[in-house]
Amino acid sequence: MMDPLRCSIIVLYQPKPRPFLVEGYTDDTLEDDSPSYLGQLRQVFGQVIIQHSIADIPQYIHACSPSILLIDLDTIDPRAIPPHHQYHNHHNEHSSLYNACSLDCTLDTTDPRIAWIKYLSTKFITSNATIVVCSSNQDPNFMLHCIHAGAADYLLQPLRIDVIKTLFLKLHRIAHDINPPSSLSSSSSPTVASPTQPFAVHTVPSTVNLSTLWDGLHHRVQEIFIKDNHQQLSKSPCLNTYNTHARSSKYHTLTVDQTNYLKTRISSWDFSPFDLDHADLIHCVCLIFDQVLRFPELSHLKMSQAQLYDFIDELSSVYHDANPYHNFAHAVDVLQCSYFFLCKLGLVSFADRHVELASVTGHNMTRPQDLLRPKDIFALLIAAIGHDAAHPGVNNMFLINSATPLALLYNDRSVLESFHSMTLFQIIKKHGLDQYAGGTGAADYQEFRKTVVTTILATDMSLHNEYVTKIKDQAVRLKNCDFHSLEEPAKMEERLLICSAIIKCADISNVTRPFTRAAKWAELLCEEFACQGDLERELGLPVLPTNDRNKVVLEDSQIGFIRFVAVNLFESVREVMTDMNFALEYMQSNLKRWENRKNATHDSGVSTLGDIESSTSRTDDKRTSTSSQSVDYHSHAGVDNLQLRLSVDTTRSESVFNQQFPSMPAVAMTNYGGHSLRPHQSSSSTPYLIHDTSSTPPPPQWTTHDGAGPVYCQCTIQ
Repeated sequence: MMDPLRCSIIVLYQPKPRPFLVEGYTDDTLEDDSPSYLGQLRQVFGQVIIQHSIADIPQYIHACSPSILLIDLDTIDPRAIPPHHQYHNHHNEHSSLYNACSLDCTLDTTDPRIAWIKYLSTKFITSNATIVVCSSNQDPNFMLHCIHAGAADYLLQPLRIDVIKTLFLKLHRIAHDINPPSSLSSSSSPTVASPTQPFAVHTVPSTVNLSTLWDGLHHRVQEIFIKDNHQQLSKSPCLNTYNTHARSSKYHTLTVDQTNYLKTRISSWDFSPFDLDHADLIHCVCLIFDQVLRFPELSHLKMSQAQLYDFIDELSSVYHDANPYHNFAHAVDVLQCSYFFLCKLGLVSFADRHVELASVTGHNMTRPQDLLRPKDIFALLIAAIGHDAAHPGVNNMFLINSATPLALLYNDRSVLESFHSMTLFQIIKKHGLDQYAGGTGAADYQEFRKTVVTTILATDMSLHNEYVTKIKDQAVRLKNCDFHSLEEPAKMEERLLICSAIIKCADISNVTRPFTRAAKWAELLCEEFACQGDLERELGLPVLPTNDRNKVVLEDSQIGFIRFVAVNLFESVREVMTDMNFALEYMQSNLKRWENRKNATHDSGVSTLGDIESSTSRTDDKRTSTSSQSVDYHSHAGVDNLQLRLSVDTTRSESVFNQQFPSMPAVAMTNYGGHSLRPHQSSSSTPYLIHDTSSTPPPPQWTTHDGAGPVYCQCTIQ
């Protein structure tokens, strides 16, 4: 275990020459030759060596191990560097790991200090030694040249104690990057936690060789267990946003016809991202934000179309398109849904000017949604497009049970949601969007960040019931409320809850879309769940019945989800914002369709999306009239009994979140085709079961269901 008390730090520090003194003269006012940060270094490191001679540094590096060479560049005299210790572009295959740079740049070897850092890094840096430089020079180019030369880090003076305390991590990182553990070889398997001991790590049985697993799943598991475990935790395991390499802009203008077509699509509730290519999806996002950026209150966000496009383009690149559900298409779908809700609420205008719109009221504070200001709307939409950024392909419970570094980092609480927020803000910072809100220290930025993070965290389905209760309480609290009388902190809390309610509805809005759209999303989601079951089985982990492709019933999963998850949320939100009622009407129609599907007779006993589409006798943008056929969402089963069944989690004896609904997985797939990624099993033949269950009540405890029959499950989205 790396311990700073067992590490040495060698400080190359050359003090200014002392004045000539008369022999025997003493003056206590003379300055000490030691660096000002010496005392702080001694608090942290077991051995601190102050070295004035450049020529003697190499032998100290060899003698003291492990060690950090801290070079105080402000005190180094370039003329004192021996010529033979300067780097002259000699090729060295063992050059420092930090020399690799994605930038197309040339190292500045005209500065002897830079050349000397390069020389040391190529000659003496090993798994037990590394170089860190410090200086008061804030020139970015100079900083980059030091890093390119081989320095592990560049610290600005004066040094702070909190920075010094983390210096030993540079040794830990280089030790693993230069000599990675043998367990990281391609032939080895990742480590997972025992179901009975979630945080105890043990090796997957040798019979499970991840190198032979299907490509998409193998790649995703490696990202979770390897990259995340052996790279800095402050970086996304799927994205290094600290790479300052300039991406070439892909922005191109649209024709008038293309623009009008996309505006029509994003202004329709029948929106489907599957009808558009990737570039069109990015343009859809830009068109939505263009509607919001027209607010006079956001005029200070002077962002060009090309800048916005490049930001969205990079954000889209961190989504894994191999995931059939949690991919960029889902992110755009949630964004468009949030935007459509805002339009129906009268807060934003439809991009398609031909769409009928309730008058935008501005901020007359006559309705709860009028609490939202333009900057709140902007933050909500940023959260929507980034709410699943870099989704790794497994759900929270899988990460927790496997004791992955992400779960440890976020203390098992909203692991993925916290990870998505972190990844989103890395890209925001990389593209300078934080500066539009005044920079990270500005009050507007802090408010913007709070809104985005709070909104994304609300998508954690383990907190679903808690949010429904909060929304119900808000409906009572804001009824006949004089919004003008609320103090600003109270207004902010109400805004955050409204944003959370909108994104929660958008995140599970699949069940409210026209039926063909809803059915396709349901199929993709169920296939992801089944893939996690396949992975759990391969790794020797308990397989939840909800993840078992041989037991899951598509129709029952959707019926249960609508009755006991979605309807409670949408009914509660409708009490706050009555204009959301249209989504409930679609949901009611879809519930009836799923019930008809459930009761239909299928000779094959198998349902596919093609079956669902072929049975559709009417267009998807027409809703079934429900005035004469009212559907009782909560019929056929007691709510308490079903929720009890859904609350059981077979992977752990005690739920971390004390949640009522099981966490659902999302595992990487190769495409949307629904085929299995395991060579020996074809999911296209049996993606999930269809059974006529109208005469058979659901099993009372499906968590102990060992038979071959179907599982009546509730699908929650993670």
